[in-house]
Amino acid sequence: MVLFIETTASDRPELLDLIELGLHHEQLHQELIMMDIKHVLSRNPFSPAYRAVAHVSGGSTPNLGWIDHPGGLIEVGHEGDGFHFDNEGPRHQALLHPHRLANRLVTAGEWLELVGMTPWADRPFRSLSYGQQRLLLVARALVKRPPLLVLDEPCQGLDPMNRSLVLSVIDRIASTNLTQILYITHE
Repeated sequence: MVLFIETTASDRPELLDLIELGLHHEQLHQELIMMDIKHVLSRNPFSPAYRAVAHVSGGSTPNLGWIDHPGGLIEVGHEGDGFHFDNEGPRHQALLHPHRLANRLVTAGEWLELVGMTPWADRPFRSLSYGQQRLLLVARALVKRPPLLVLDEPCQGLDPMNRSLVLSVIDRIASTNLTQILYITHE
């Protein structure tokens, strides 16, 4: 490949661009293969470990703060003649509405706290009650910060205790204004 680039492609710059595109494309394939491997491992009933999990001792998490952005007209897209994927061009202007961003990511512990699952943080999912499993699934959906959280019969098949648990957490989520909730029931 080095010989090809030195002898042939150096005289034809469009070939260098094509080679760069091909290398980026192959890198994407490698990332997809890795995601497939991780998916297969996650579905294995024997729960094999990809590598030993390093437990991090509980450090202090900085207080959650907010960074205000005034919005306005911004430039979006690739700038320059270098490599870029098709979806990064053409460069254009976009209107960005005023918004606030957190000064750090929300931790998994904070999501568990929101749904009341902190005491069971170290337990495997399969060992939790159905109600606790539902709460973790709701927390997982909230991580993406959806504008609308659709809960299709979240209490279906739960005993009265777990039903009460799930409903109280849904009420807590509704009071935080994290998202709008659409609660579907057939009762």
